[in-house]
Amino acid sequence: MTEVTPTLHTIALNVRAQHDTYSAMPVRVLKAIADLDDIPAVLATTSVVEDHLYRVEGEHVHAINPSRIDGLARRAGNTCDVILVDIPVDPDDLQASGGLVDSFRAEARAADIRLKVFTMEGGTLSQPPIGNHEGLVLGRGLVSVIPAYDFDPMLLRFRYRFPLMESLPDDHLDRRDQPILTYLEDSSTKSEAFRVWLDVSLQHARQSRTVRSILDRP
Repeated sequence: MTEVTPTLHTIALNVRAQHDTYSAMPVRVLKAIADLDDIPAVLATTSVVEDHLYRVEGEHVHAINPSRIDGLARRAGNTCDVILVDIPVDPDDLQASGGLVDSFRAEARAADIRLKVFTMEGGTLSQPPIGNHEGLVLGRGLVSVIPAYDFDPMLLRFRYRFPLMESLPDDHLDRRDQPILTYLEDSSTKSEAFRVWLDVSLQHARQSRTVRSILDRP
């Protein structure tokens, strides 16, 4: 019987402070772009209790038991090309989360797949005295900082200063059980301008080298 080569090529870890809902946006946007590009991707979290990602993405979020990271790549098999994992941590006890991230590092090495570990620019963990412009050391490696404009349409609107977009609340994309792409399906006249803006923002993000380095096969 011919052995099937797994298609999984990347595990991406979004490390954020557990109270920092702003920094959950990278995995949400990455999942939206993966869906637009027909790249099979799984959105997951290591949180054992319902938190922000569960609330906004609903049933689309898979739970990864922190004690069962060993063998994750084998179990994923051909179900996806990329696993996008949100890791909420206690910023006052980063040492406790270091072992969790190191378990993913060990799993990626054992499975010979790419691992991306990052936190979001402007988020709690990228701010002194916790981190800096390059990132922070967590466990046995570096958590790099990714550019916020590539991963937050609500932030990008301030770069172009459109009054209609600026008037929207920062949590406009945080409605319960609404993945990012569902906002493009809102056909109300009131939301038409925002739908266009969101579509343009996602097209911008699709061209990001950081996004492509996570979603595309090495």
